Formats: sequence, C-alpha cells, structure tokens
Amino acid sequence: MIKRYSTPIADKTEITNSEISTFQKEFANEKGRLPWPVDGVVTEHFGTITHPLYGTKIPNLGIDIAAPSQTPVHAVSDGYVFAIQPLTGYGDLVFVNHGRYKTVYGNLSQVMVHKNMIINKGDVIGLSGDKNSAKGEVVFFMVRDGTKNVDPESWLGKK
Repeated sequence: MIKRYSTPIADKTEITNSEISTFQKEFANEKGRLPWPVDGVVTEHFGTITHPLYGTKIPNLGIDIAAPSQTPVHAVSDGYVFAIQPLTGYGDLVFVNHGRYKTVYGNLSQVMVHKNMIINKGDVIGLSGDKNSAKGEVVFFMVRDGTKNVDPESWLGKK
C-alpha cells in the first residue's frame, strides 16, 4: 500500500513511476472485485442509450448508481486525483489516476479531495448528488483502460 498523504502531492514534488506502477497493478488485479463507490442499484448502464428527451441514440460512458442524497462516495482503488472539474449534466467530476486505468466519479454534491492528492481504496471522494442535481440522486462512475472507456460493471464486485 502506498503511503497516504493528507496534503496534495504537489508538496511532495512528484509521484514516482514505482508508485504509478503499484496503482496500476493493484487496480488490474481487482478486475471483477473492485468495491462499489456507493451501495446502490445501477439506474443507467454503460453503452448506447436512448436520450429520454430527444429519442436519439447516445453513448453512455459510465454508469449511474442510485444513492440517497449526501451518501459518501468511496475510491475503488489506490491512486491520485489528477483533475476536478464541473461538467454540464454531470456536476462536479473527480478524475483518479491508477496508472493505465482511470476512474471518474460524478454528480457529486460535495468534493472532499483535492487535485494532486494521493488517495487510498475506501477513502471518501465526496458526497452523492441530491434531488436538485442535474442527474438527481445518483453517482456517475466511469472506468477507462488506456484511451478506451470500459463497462464499469465488469470491474465491480458482485453484490
């Protein structure tokens, strides 16, 4: 396990290749067994979906997991936060680097991490959205393998 830092890694100077390699190995070894970021039911699955208003086919790059308002959202694996930004329709997004793999947590009502912060599996990333959020009471979760979005449900453990 990588040492946990309570301050942004910018104060540490940089993340080593060894640390990134460790994040990547740990993530890869957990395929199909990663913990869920929140306990809930998937309300929108990965893949092509029909837009509810316009009826057009659009890609869904992740999944939506129903969660009561203000539910803590947890990191699924060790990594570091490389970006935090708002995106219309997804609220505040937190991007976590796990080496070759990236995870994204969205529709957060509150973000509890900072850019360049090393986080550990289980750490609270933020709080889920509420009924006034763009997507309602859900958490958006996405997994990337290199440059390709992959189905997050295939990475998460069975309930």
